[in-house]
Amino acid sequence: MRLASFLWLAGFALLFVGERMFGGGEDKWRYILDGAGALALVGTFVLLVQARGRAPRDQQSPHGLALAFAGVGLSSLVLYALTTAPVLEALALEAEGEQRYKVALQALAPIAWLAGTLPLLSILRALALSPVRSIPKLVREGALSALAVSFALAMLFPLNYLATEYNKRWDLGYFKTAQAGTRTQGMVAALEEPIRVVAFFPTGSDVGDEIQGYFDGLDSPNLQVEYVDHALEPGLAEELKVRDNGHVAFVKGEQVERVKIGEDFESARRKLKTLDEELQKALAKLARGQKTVYVTVGHGEMYWRADEQERKLNTFKQLLTSLNFKVKELGLAEGLGTAVPEDADVVFVMGPTEPFLDEELAALDRYRAGGGKLFIALEPGGSDLSALLSPMGLSADMEHPLAIDNYYLKVTGGPGDQKNVVTNKFSSHPSVTTLARNSKQVAMAFPGAVAIEQVPEPPGKVQTTIRSLQTAWKDLDGDLAFSAATEERKQWTLAVAVSGAAAGAAAPPEPAPPAEGEKPAEPKAAASDEYRVVVVGDGSWASDVFVLYSGNGQLAMDALGWLAEDESLQGETESEEDVKIQHTKEGQGLWFYGSAVFVPMGLLALGLGRLGLRRRSGRTA
Repeated sequence: MRLASFLWLAGFALLFVGERMFGGGEDKWRYILDGAGALALVGTFVLLVQARGRAPRDQQSPHGLALAFAGVGLSSLVLYALTTAPVLEALALEAEGEQRYKVALQALAPIAWLAGTLPLLSILRALALSPVRSIPKLVREGALSALAVSFALAMLFPLNYLATEYNKRWDLGYFKTAQAGTRTQGMVAALEEPIRVVAFFPTGSDVGDEIQGYFDGLDSPNLQVEYVDHALEPGLAEELKVRDNGHVAFVKGEQVERVKIGEDFESARRKLKTLDEELQKALAKLARGQKTVYVTVGHGEMYWRADEQERKLNTFKQLLTSLNFKVKELGLAEGLGTAVPEDADVVFVMGPTEPFLDEELAALDRYRAGGGKLFIALEPGGSDLSALLSPMGLSADMEHPLAIDNYYLKVTGGPGDQKNVVTNKFSSHPSVTTLARNSKQVAMAFPGAVAIEQVPEPPGKVQTTIRSLQTAWKDLDGDLAFSAATEERKQWTLAVAVSGAAAGAAAPPEPAPPAEGEKPAEPKAAASDEYRVVVVGDGSWASDVFVLYSGNGQLAMDALGWLAEDESLQGETESEEDVKIQHTKEGQGLWFYGSAVFVPMGLLALGLGRLGLRRRSGRTA
């Protein structure tokens, strides 16, 4: 009867894996596993019926009892089937009724399985120990004892449900509200018009105390902070369209931006950890007018709706919009073949893989030369952008990306990871100012970068902003192995910032003569009289896969702040939010179920095997 026990457990295990890992769809593995599980259970019943038929009349009652408990165990499958989507759709219950129905059956299904499985295994074990003649009374008592154990274990299911629904917990872990970061302080210091902040929290509120501690770290004559109770100031709440306590309203003239924090400390905990980021977004919308950035399209560029994660700019776009930038596409349909739109504050060219038309390149170069702001990210083996780089005295070897064998970002675990160059070598240029300030804590990852080179005397001002580590080399032969005979290890230029006088720009006015005892003022060019360009030897650093790595997102902030001539964008955002560990069904399912099911079952099997060996050795002795 040991085969029947094995088939019973294996059948349910296969059904469990098939439904949990592949259920809810048309995956072929679901049908394979479910079919194999069903066959195993049918095989169990065939063995039980055959055993009962072969047993003498006075020995048939234990076999009949085994069949009865097997039926109880199989009823769990019926209960599970009644909670599947087709059945629920046919029943057409209301939302609350459907929830109660599902909870009841989902709790009964494992109870039915336990109530059938443990007594069945007890009976089969007793019959295996006495295959010729058993004592029905003892078999029945053993089955009842196993049934009592199953009911005791079954109590865990309703208790777990009640604990989930009516839980009360105390979090003794570390918690701290995010402080005002350097970027927020810069935004507040740069305020040109007064902004009124109204925090709606009742007296003695723990959340209100945290909010007050945050704003105490911001000091500016143009930032006025008030703390009011919604119930005591209904007129003000109605004017600002705030429904209840737990909100912070930012007011500038007729404009109002509201941030919901929450009144209860437990519900507000997550918002408090990212408070600096949330309030930055509100300040950005009021502190300055909305600016427009264009991203070129139609040339195989990285894009926010790209199919591959390594080419997707969804997070990058969200970052721009959160800073009150309007993001638009720029291609032939938008007039790139003629000129860059006049409302463009910054134009991004993100890793194109297909060639631009000559007219498009000419339009971008005219935009740059006329005082425009460009961000150019190159793509190894991609589009030739020499028509944009050469006028600035720059060039790049697009066919030979850099590699490094000691400091690189592991993604796939293969040799190709050596192209994921990691560096913390930043200059003091404003386009990387925050990265340079924190170079001992943060680094940049460039997953496939080419080196940027410049002529000895470029027409504009070219400053190297990011360099590779000394151990990087240009992979000339494509084997990702350094060859001292043909390749060279050195610091390569990964990013540059270029600026210069705009074509046709008028000379800046002479400064007024200084008063007696004062130092003469240095002449300054108007912002519109200077072009600014950031060139990076890689575009994948900004993809959804890599933009959140260490300093990658910070490069976007610093570079955008310099290009848009907005110092308030530079600096750091303080956050106490925990980094989420994400697992995917495709990549982590086997590991999860292996550690949660297969490993414990394997240990149990080893223990049972060891116990069996000890018993055999005892009988032999």
